Amino acid sequence: MQHRILWVLQVVLVFVLAGALLLPNPAVRAAQDAPADHWEQVSTVPVTPLTTLTVDPTNPDRLYAGGSSGTNAAAFRSDDGGLHWTNVSAGLSGTVVRHIAVAPSEAYIVCEKVSAAPSKMDIFRSTDRGVHWTNCSGSLQGKNINDIVVDPLTPAILYAITLGTQTGFWRSTDSGAHWTDISAGTMAIDPTTPTTIYAGDQGGVLRSVDRGAHWKRLSTSGLTDTYVAQIIVDPVKPATIYVATSHPPGDYSVFRSDDQGSHWTEISKGSLSGSLTRLHLAVDEKGNRTLYAATAVGIVRSDDNGDHWVPAFTGLAAQNIWSWYMTVGTGSNATAYAWMRDDNKLFRRAAAMTPSIDVTLTLTLNKTQMTVAPRDGSATTVTLDAAPFLGSGNRTLVPLRAIAEAFGVTVTWDATAHTATITGGMNNITLTLSKATAVVNGRNTPIDTNAKVVPIIVAGRTLLPVRFVAESLGATVNYNQATKTITMTYLAY
Repeated sequence: MQHRILWVLQVVLVFVLAGALLLPNPAVRAAQDAPADHWEQVSTVPVTPLTTLTVDPTNPDRLYAGGSSGTNAAAFRSDDGGLHWTNVSAGLSGTVVRHIAVAPSEAYIVCEKVSAAPSKMDIFRSTDRGVHWTNCSGSLQGKNINDIVVDPLTPAILYAITLGTQTGFWRSTDSGAHWTDISAGTMAIDPTTPTTIYAGDQGGVLRSVDRGAHWKRLSTSGLTDTYVAQIIVDPVKPATIYVATSHPPGDYSVFRSDDQGSHWTEISKGSLSGSLTRLHLAVDEKGNRTLYAATAVGIVRSDDNGDHWVPAFTGLAAQNIWSWYMTVGTGSNATAYAWMRDDNKLFRRAAAMTPSIDVTLTLTLNKTQMTVAPRDGSATTVTLDAAPFLGSGNRTLVPLRAIAEAFGVTVTWDATAHTATITGGMNNITLTLSKATAVVNGRNTPIDTNAKVVPIIVAGRTLLPVRFVAESLGATVNYNQATKTITMTYLAY
């Protein structure tokens, strides 16, 4: 520990600014402009455990929650975003609610009849928001139903998946009265063209353009794991498809296709690498898409189709992260909800939040004084161990030790590998002496358009390219040519 402190005192990490030509990275700018995520507990849903939650597609404030109450299946509806709940269990039977599917005019609930294997379940239908329920299991009565999806435009058309010895992919065109086996393991409906549905199995993804009557297996080009566990179709750009794969014993990966499954790109590398539990997509009426994923470090969010991910778990407990589940709505509010299985506390993504760190740093060329100004209006002056100076290529070199402390990030040095690693939140940046490429969240990333911009050692101090580092951490950087001042603003939640 003492060695690390001494190194931090000695090393000067350098921000590289492009002077008057400074242009922020578009992907970084998009992440900075995106709304931050903070979660607040809405209520305690009166079911234990809370096993499923669904948002009404016509009203993001109307929620349906399912679970158990004692030894009986229980369902509740909220019309105010989860603040208050109405019991809508009358007419249901079984020990626990497993799945809920909601269409504009009706809702469907899958109840488990017995908890012992093999599971036996029934499907119930309501056309009055849960006031009355009717068993519509038909030939699926008592089967192990793993999922149910309803056609958003024609609610009489349902799809269900059964597991075990009764594995099948089923379709009903008469609100569950009759079912036809049409094959596969997980499913998703194209919300813009409900006649198109996607299914996944251990061999990849299949597509049907006639509601499951005929199937075409899609390409596996780039799909390095074909064990498909979840499929999401982008409601605004239906040619974009996301799949989460889970090769036993549970290593999840996420892939995206922008051409209806002809080619796939993995988007779960870097900061999203490791086991995943769920993937979700929220879309507002303007077409802004937000991906959510549950990872080993918490819930994360992407606003650029999975190319970059940022932390989105402030307010949620870190323990038992594998148990977190999410539900997201669509429409102008596109509210996201999170809950932990085997618990009944419901959290909602807050509309606004106060950052835990909101600080602006001001430095001046050739001066060792730096001003640290938090949002609260206070300001302090810090003496740097080296003054910012203008280096070759019209780059401004700025010491980072004090800056790292103000940002709340950590810096480590590997003397053997000659690498400096900067860590803040989910961001992890590793730069190597004399190399023009850094590793940002597991991905090789050019430091600058000028390949000569590399980490160097001057007078025993390591100098790192700072515009790259600052923006990779999510800070904004500005340079005033007239006053020779550098301003950096950093927010963390």
